[in-house]
Amino acid sequence: MNGGSRRIVQLVPAFHREDAIGQHIRTVHDYFQAVGWESFIVALEADPALRSVVTPWSPDLARQWAGSVWVLHYALPSVLTEFFKQAPGRRVLVYHNITPPEYFLPWSAELAFLAQAGRRELEGLRGFTDWAVADSHFNAEELRALGYEAVDVLPILVDWGRYPAPSPLAASTYIDPFYDYWLFVGRVVPNKKVEALIRLVFWYRKFYRSSTRLLVVGKLNNTPRYVRWLYELRAALHLTAQDVAFLGPLPYEDLAACYAHASLFITLSDHEGFCLPVLEAMYYGAPVVAYAAGALPETVGPAGALVYTRDPVVLSEWLDTNIERYRQDPSYRMTQQEHLQKFEAGPYLIRFREQLEVLA
Repeated sequence: MNGGSRRIVQLVPAFHREDAIGQHIRTVHDYFQAVGWESFIVALEADPALRSVVTPWSPDLARQWAGSVWVLHYALPSVLTEFFKQAPGRRVLVYHNITPPEYFLPWSAELAFLAQAGRRELEGLRGFTDWAVADSHFNAEELRALGYEAVDVLPILVDWGRYPAPSPLAASTYIDPFYDYWLFVGRVVPNKKVEALIRLVFWYRKFYRSSTRLLVVGKLNNTPRYVRWLYELRAALHLTAQDVAFLGPLPYEDLAACYAHASLFITLSDHEGFCLPVLEAMYYGAPVVAYAAGALPETVGPAGALVYTRDPVVLSEWLDTNIERYRQDPSYRMTQQEHLQKFEAGPYLIRFREQLEVLA
């Protein structure tokens, strides 16, 4: 790029419209186009709605775009790892976390192997990276533990303007006004500890408020054995498909309605690299409760409640005592809005661009 326009090429194995990495990539792509850079997104697979902005991966791209800034969004192993190592130009690693393999071992040997391979690949990228970036301090510490130096933190960048208003039709589809809804959003995989949510809802319904229901929104196909076990647990506790509803992934308009009508967003996940649904819940005004693990304390900040147990007896009592206070306190909504401002994309994008200009 000697004397010509600057070029950024973002590499990602799977490019999805409604996940955190996909949103981050689109926000970066739009910004760099707006400031005059050539910007490309290269993916091995992409949602149909995103294919118009994606360049399919080919080894020939290294020659075609020699001298670019190559940005690898890393969360799983793929052929893009070796391609990135040899790409002619400056190389930037953006680390989005890999779930430790031990969470998958009882449920999927394939995913456990993939996670272990991903962590080995991540360590091997260290000598081929000009700049390492993580989307949370928690993820940055993982990189430092692998020997990466001078790791910077750049949180997930979200364009809130893309988020729709809640759909009244969707609300009537998923929400019965005679019930009180808790919401969990995320992949239904073992580290998310969805079983703890099911046990909590059972206890809370039995001893506090029988009108409480749980909506679980997110992909169900990653660990089928784990999901089947959750269905069995639900049945064993005599909870119906309405009491604990597994909705799968939802379009933005429907998800917005779930956030807006939830009396509580709750996650008891044991391992999170960032957890964008926490911020989405705040955006739509839902109170947030999260187990204090991984990056959740920094993502939640002062705008939600951190809990340190998954014991359904203890948690049910705490929720019954405290959650109504969050709902009714107008200052809590202000705290959420102030916290969201800390994740405004603009300042981070400027800093990211300035560093890339130094590299380029």
